[in-house]
Amino acid sequence: FNGKDLTGWTRVNDGAFVVTNGALHLEGGKGWLATIQPLTNFIFEAEWRGLETNYNSGIFVRAPLGGKPFPTNVWQVNLKQSAAGELLKGSQKIVTNTPTAPAVGEWVKFRLEARGRTLALSINGARAWAKRDNAWPETRAIAESCGVGGRCRCASMFMVVSSPVSV
Repeated sequence: FNGKDLTGWTRVNDGAFVVTNGALHLEGGKGWLATIQPLTNFIFEAEWRGLETNYNSGIFVRAPLGGKPFPTNVWQVNLKQSAAGELLKGSQKIVTNTPTAPAVGEWVKFRLEARGRTLALSINGARAWAKRDNAWPETRAIAESCGVGGRCRCASMFMVVSSPVSV
C-alpha cells in the first residue's frame, strides 16, 4: 500500500475503500481488497483500529479471488473486536489464544509473516503465534478485508515480498 491510492490492489465484491490522508479506510459494504500479484512468501504489516463498537474485520491469507460475499475456503487473521488475532480456516477457529480485545479507537499493529508453509503473527511487537500447515496453498493472493458491519482504518500498511510468483 503506497498511502496514496489503491495501485497494486483490486477490489473484490462490494467493499468501498478509500485512501484519505495516507490511510486506507473501509467506508462500508461486504468485500475486500486483494493484491493483484499472487504471493508465496511475504511480510504484511498494518496498523489498524476499529472505529465502532463490535467491529468485525479480518485479513485474508492464502485467499482465492472468488466468493460472495466472502470466500469459504480461506485462511483469515481476525480483526474482530472480541477475537483480534485469532486464526480461522473458513469459519473454524484454528488459533484462539489472543490478547485482550482492543478498545474502539485503539491502534493495533499486526505483523504477518508467511514463509513456505508457516504463518506467524506478531501483535504490537510480541509474537502471538506461529502455525504450520501442509495444506496451505503456496501461490494465492493475500487480501485485506475490513468489514462486516464495522469500520477499519489502516494508518500504514506495507509488504516485503521475498518471492512473488506469476500464475
